[in-house]
Amino acid sequence: MSPVADSAADGFAVRPQGHRLGLSALALILILATLALPTLGFASEGRTDGTVIIEPNEIIDDDLYVAAGEFTLEGTVNDDVFVAAGTVDIPGNVGGSLNVTGGSITIDGNVEGSVCVFGGDTVVSGAISGDLVVFGGSMLIGETASIDGDLLVYGGQVDLLGTIGGDVNGSVGLMSIEGTVAGDVDLDVQTLTVRSQAQIDGSLDYVSRQEANISQGADIDGDVNRVELSPWGTGDGL
Repeated sequence: MSPVADSAADGFAVRPQGHRLGLSALALILILATLALPTLGFASEGRTDGTVIIEPNEIIDDDLYVAAGEFTLEGTVNDDVFVAAGTVDIPGNVGGSLNVTGGSITIDGNVEGSVCVFGGDTVVSGAISGDLVVFGGSMLIGETASIDGDLLVYGGQVDLLGTIGGDVNGSVGLMSIEGTVAGDVDLDVQTLTVRSQAQIDGSLDYVSRQEANISQGADIDGDVNRVELSPWGTGDGL
């Protein structure tokens, strides 16, 4: 059972502020690390233009840094990729980690490391061998998506149709779970829907003013625990 459920008293609970502060701190650390890396002397390649395309037959053996209006990776980068662009499309292969800041982001290729996204709208339908960390407005994890590690999400709306090999954590406005989670789910959420196709192998712990809408066909192996927030706004202010 998640520790948050132990803090309930008389039907209400205060969510520790450190949960959200930790997410914000992580975001800041990742941004600063991304900006600092090119100055540290590691082998890398940079691309800057209005439109940057890595063609299907192109292979880059170094880290890749991109600043562009539109970026498409159709080829292969064997090390890490760092991107800042308005529109990002990743149908190709990344041998390391992928770090993206953008407005519209689509990841339908293969990433051998972890993925960190700061974006407006994100769609993932490919395979990620590590963790997926997302800070953004809306996110769709499609039916074909496979994330071997954990999902950490901080955003407005998340639709999970694919497979998560680890845990799901974060703070979300609207969350819909229709896919498979091999670990636990622990969320701060305004509206949570667990559909009949969903499978959660661990427990479901959530903090919300609303009772989750859990379909009868949903398969949740562990306990389901809700910590109810005070209607007067006590807690994190969801």
